[in-house]
Amino acid sequence: MKKIIVPLIVILLFVGLVYVTINLRTETPPSSGALTTYSNADIGLEFKYTTGSNGYVIQEEIPSVIRDNLIRTIILTRSSDVIKDVPFAGEYPPTLSIRVFKNIASLTPQTWAQKYTDYSFFNLKKGSIGNTVIGGAHGIAYSADGLYASHVSVLEYAGNIYVVRGEYSSDYNDYMLLLQSIQFIPLSPLVVKDFEGEADPKRMTLDMKEWSWVKTVYADGTTVAPKVAKKFALTLKKDGTFSASTDCNGVGGEYTTNKNTIK
Repeated sequence: MKKIIVPLIVILLFVGLVYVTINLRTETPPSSGALTTYSNADIGLEFKYTTGSNGYVIQEEIPSVIRDNLIRTIILTRSSDVIKDVPFAGEYPPTLSIRVFKNIASLTPQTWAQKYTDYSFFNLKKGSIGNTVIGGAHGIAYSADGLYASHVSVLEYAGNIYVVRGEYSSDYNDYMLLLQSIQFIPLSPLVVKDFEGEADPKRMTLDMKEWSWVKTVYADGTTVAPKVAKKFALTLKKDGTFSASTDCNGVGGEYTTNKNTIK
């Protein structure tokens, strides 16, 4: 009789445990944040991230002064860390980040990473370097150590370098999800202000921006300039028409181009 009762008790305990576990999962499902898509044709980048209490807060910065050809910084910080008002004691919380640079010298991802260690943390590399393809862009991936252990991917796409970095203690999965969601999209024909060379000549077109009269220099060396900057503006459109404004009037018409001349 005892041989029958003991296994029966064990079976009943197991069934009860399964029942309680199922009910706990049913009654208190884990909360998840909403999935949000970031898309920006200016830098040719698209990715997904979660928001809400269990997700991330995104911060984006366009530098006012260009250094090392950095044109965009995107930081993803956990909502809980933002609520706690960290960093504290001079430290910052672990984050996910994407930094975008103009690849002026057309360096390979590995050569770029070796040169710009302030951003790539290549000098703190641990272990081997792997080749990777993310969202159609080729690059390298490796681990690094610093204030936080991190994983780094350095990618090249359409004349830009993208450094994707995940600092983590328990956020490695979030970093991998970010990588898997990254897609590179066609760049919009916009001029990125103040970077070296003003614009990529391969992409430069007359309709990219509003043009302002700065000054006129005559053959005899005489210079004439507007009294008020940007009062004289010229807009050239793709359809061959233009509009212009002065300090008191406006004008419009058609234009044609021939190599380096406009008529």
